[in-house]
Amino acid sequence: MMPFDVPTRLDTLTTRFPSAQSIKSVAVDGSERTRNAIARLWLSEGVPFSFKDNPGVYDAIRCWLALRLEVNPKDVNLQGSTRIGQSLAPNKFGQEVNEASDLDLFVVSEDLFGRTKDEYLNWSSDFEKNRVKPRNDREARFWMDNHKRVPKTLERGFIDPHLIPLLEKYPLAIKIIDGTDMLVKKMSVTPGAFQPSKASIRVYEDWNAFVRQAAINLKSVEGQ
Repeated sequence: MMPFDVPTRLDTLTTRFPSAQSIKSVAVDGSERTRNAIARLWLSEGVPFSFKDNPGVYDAIRCWLALRLEVNPKDVNLQGSTRIGQSLAPNKFGQEVNEASDLDLFVVSEDLFGRTKDEYLNWSSDFEKNRVKPRNDREARFWMDNHKRVPKTLERGFIDPHLIPLLEKYPLAIKIIDGTDMLVKKMSVTPGAFQPSKASIRVYEDWNAFVRQAAINLKSVEGQ
């Protein structure tokens, strides 16, 4: 009988919250399998760094948001510096999490992804046919950029709801964004809770889409 084939580079990642530099070393030198394993084990599972001393708060946040978005609490997760304790973002690489850090939430739900995608497509069609119009030149530039950008992320299995204009015709986007704003306010009055400056949500179609995108992001740290 053959033993399990475990990527050897993972042998150096043995702590619950490895440093950004440690993750970078393994991610850059390792294979795609290695990066996928990091995405699953360290970037999406377990109690996040910012909630390590009060995991009950993290669970309460997930339950509250899940009820609002009509998903399962296990569908709600956290990525970024608040998960691992340090940033992997190119412009903030290695920066330790602090109360100026954002809460980067994500939801893995085929249903919510589908509903959000449909709302984006409704807006995109309205925009193309001039049924909705930007209020000024600045907004027009953002709308045009989002109109071109979102189809590319949809092909990769995710969508950022904040790229849908917050107009009454698109209630799901409003519901999601209002939810993140309210979540931050509720955290500010919750004893022992991490205090983020703001929160955002990304919606993935399935776990394969999350792992694929997280692995791509890991590859991008090579130049850091």
